[in-house]
Amino acid sequence: MTPEDLADAAIDLAEEGMPRREMPIAAVFEMGGEIIASPTPEP
Repeated sequence: MTPEDLADAAIDLAEEGMPRREMPIAAVFEMGGEIIASPTPEP
């Protein structure tokens, strides 16, 4: 997984919250070429 792939995944995750009026902030955690976590804000 490239840095660009990880950035795209984080952007996609951030965009998911926009209809719920959440702040467009997200993170993904990668290990061994796979995303192992993508935490989201709790309501």
